Amino acid sequence: MNDLAFAITYDGETVSPEAGEVVITNSADLDKQAGNQSRRRFTADLENMTAYDQVFYPIFGVGCVIATIASIFAARKSGLVFSAVPLGVGIIAFWAGLFIGSEVGYQTWQSIPDPPDEAFSDTAPLGALLFGWLPGSIFCGVVFGITRLTRQLFSRGDASGGDPDASGGDPDSIAVETGNPYQSPGSRHGG
Repeated sequence: MNDLAFAITYDGETVSPEAGEVVITNSADLDKQAGNQSRRRFTADLENMTAYDQVFYPIFGVGCVIATIASIFAARKSGLVFSAVPLGVGIIAFWAGLFIGSEVGYQTWQSIPDPPDEAFSDTAPLGALLFGWLPGSIFCGVVFGITRLTRQLFSRGDASGGDPDASGGDPDSIAVETGNPYQSPGSRHGG
């Protein structure tokens, strides 16, 4: 009798059945194995996070959420002061999240037993303190701009800004200025 030996490679793992043995799996088992593989990959990515990553991302994430909310709020307000104050709060929140997350992340990383040499190259907090306003301004400016643009594109009001002649009003009507300061803008048309 002739023994048949073969190897099956599935997602980087080699399975070699004994000679003459036939391995049959159904598609549900393969789907289950594939799900376990992706779950293992995700878990492995979380396990490869350093102590710095585990502390930095949540703190920085809170700063980004606050900056996003403040920038959206600023874009919905009209006027320079009413827009600038929440936008400034958003930039400071982003900046603080970047700086505090980096500082606390390095402190945590350095406090683990036998930390790697990279844990002591902690110039990032100083850079975040001095220059963190720059990415904060860019982030908040982009969110502000997208929100403002979206608001203008999808606004329900008159797109012309309130000028009845520009909005496609009655083409035969002519604007008549009477000089009366108490006259409403809509009644200035003759016709």
